[in-house]
Amino acid sequence: MRQVVRLESTVLATEAGLVLVDEELKPVLAKPYGAEPFNKYRLLLVGEPNPTLEEFLREAATLGVSGFRAVEDGVRAAVEALGYKCTLVDEDVAARLKEQKLNLIVTSGLVDSPAKAEELVREAAIYLAEAKIREASAKPDLQVIQSIQALDEVDKAVNLFNARLKEWYGLHFPELSDILSEPEQYIDFILNVGHRDRVKEVASELKLAEKKVKAIVEASEKSKGAEIREEDLSRVRMLAKEVKDLYALRKSLQRHIETTMSKIAPNLTAIAGATIGARLIAKAGGLEKLAMLPASTIQVLGAEKALFRALRTGAPPPKHGIIFQHKLVHSAPPWQRGKVARSLAAKIALAARVDAYRGEREESIDSQLEKRIEEIKAKYPKAPKPSKQKGAKYGAKRRGRK
Repeated sequence: MRQVVRLESTVLATEAGLVLVDEELKPVLAKPYGAEPFNKYRLLLVGEPNPTLEEFLREAATLGVSGFRAVEDGVRAAVEALGYKCTLVDEDVAARLKEQKLNLIVTSGLVDSPAKAEELVREAAIYLAEAKIREASAKPDLQVIQSIQALDEVDKAVNLFNARLKEWYGLHFPELSDILSEPEQYIDFILNVGHRDRVKEVASELKLAEKKVKAIVEASEKSKGAEIREEDLSRVRMLAKEVKDLYALRKSLQRHIETTMSKIAPNLTAIAGATIGARLIAKAGGLEKLAMLPASTIQVLGAEKALFRALRTGAPPPKHGIIFQHKLVHSAPPWQRGKVARSLAAKIALAARVDAYRGEREESIDSQLEKRIEEIKAKYPKAPKPSKQKGAKYGAKRRGRK
């Protein structure tokens, strides 16, 4: 099959190996990948050269090839990385080569039958799909998404079990929930004290303020709660232990999110905070996807229901979504809140892009946000006077539509 060629020839990376085709799209030279063929094929498609390609190009040069062309941009980059000039073929030529790929695999001698070529292409497609899944699953921002979703689910479970625990133990000592408003203190009391009759015995061991201890002792003596059997109390304690473990899990997840976010998105973490930043990444579907969103979309992420309701009914649109949890937004006066949310969303968009594409800490984003917030506070110190037209602007738009 070898012949001397003088014109530019095209390097075609196939699932079975490399094929050099001439101007008439006929195979001139072919070389199988050898060991790990599908992995070498995958790396070539993303621009990573290998020894097989280097030997192939050297052999092609001995045939008189003066220049190379490629169908895929990754193959072009790999050829150029080895010191050879390479350009991309025209779209119509690329389409013809892709149509004839199976035939070229057979006629070049890489396999001996069309059936084997089809089987090889099928196996390679499965391998490439699995490799893409592995790469996508290894992205650290996906770990953040799972962590923040787990944190939210743990919060729901903690709230649910806390309510059940207070209701159950409240049958025996209902006054305690008014004295110990902190859930973790309430849980520790159940685990360490249990029966209200033991309060006086262990009062000195309780790690609480003196006023609270005194209030608990007095409440236990005058409690209107019912007596509780030991077997019931043991079940209450078991539930309290589970809730305590959930609190420990929550703290562990929170630390993990903060650590991971500070590594993969330092600027977003500095601007929005680790938890809000992680929720924004989860809502967008990844850090790169968040970086591609405009600031106006980031501003209302998490408020989709309100946004669609506004579009459907003509009601005022939401001014903020997830970012309302940020202290700059929720602590701002109502008349400043929309402007603060807009400014914060703009800096979050900028921070996400720097994190996604540069990965370096850019402290100027923080100072720009602070400066803008100060400008808003100075420019709008007082609430504007209510406008009659403002209320009429909404609602009439789609009134009457069902």
